Parts: sequence; C-alpha cells; structure tokens
Amino acid sequence: CPKGGYCPPGSSLPTACAEGTFNNNTGGSTQQDCVTCTPGYYCAGSNLPFPSGPCAGGYYCTGGASTPTQFRTPAGHYTLSGAAAASECALGTYNPLPGQGACTACVVGNYCPTRALVNYIICYPGGYCPAASVTPRSCPAGTFQPYTGR
Repeated sequence: CPKGGYCPPGSSLPTACAEGTFNNNTGGSTQQDCVTCTPGYYCAGSNLPFPSGPCAGGYYCTGGASTPTQFRTPAGHYTLSGAAAASECALGTYNPLPGQGACTACVVGNYCPTRALVNYIICYPGGYCPAASVTPRSCPAGTFQPYTGR
C-alpha cells in the first residue's frame, strides 16, 4: 500500500487518510496508520505522505490542523510561521491586534511593564520613557518634566 493512505485487508485500492492526518509509511492496513498532523504544521486534503506545510505567521496549529490558520494568535501574543502555540509579547513590547507575527516595541513616551501586554501605558509627569521602556525613568535630580507621554 502506498504512502498517504492504508489498504484494509482484501482491498484492491488504497483508502486515503482523512484531512488533518498523514501517513509517511508504506504498507498501512488500518486508519490507525494515519497519524494526526504534527503540531506547527497543517495537512490539507487527503492521501498525504507528509504535512502540507507550516502554519502561517500570526496563527498556530496544535495538531490535526487541515488549514495553515487553525487558531488565530490572540492580542498580546505573536506567532512565527510553524508555531504550535502562541508566544507572549516580551517586556517592553505590546500587541493590540490578534493574528500578528510580531510584537511592537513600546513607543517613546510610553512603557510596557508586563508580558502579553495589549496596550502600552502613558508615561507620567516627573518621569520619561524612551522607546521599549519597561518602567518609567525618573528625571535627574534638580529637574522636572511636567507632561504625560514624554
């Protein structure tokens, strides 16, 4: 029996593996010879000897995916192509939108103090925030900055 399916005893033709599965071995005889598509990959169609390809950036595939967009990455997270799970945005970054392949560095005048942040926080008077700030910085002794977002 060829790769991509299985041949039940007495069958003259192979039976295709179902969507979301594949079989990269010859000689399969039962549906159990078809395995669930590998996490991070998708298996579109049937009769596949290998996964179709990696999941798309901004999406992740936990296994058994039949499309490259099995699960959309939530806001505050990101995924690269081939991801099996979403990753949290790092300190100093944020991501307000779902389905993204990267997080954005916190912009000047704002700070990003936690992981998986959806929105940045505006810097307060008496401090300042360079790009990618995790916490506001205090003004040097003898100086004061009276505005927010600096």
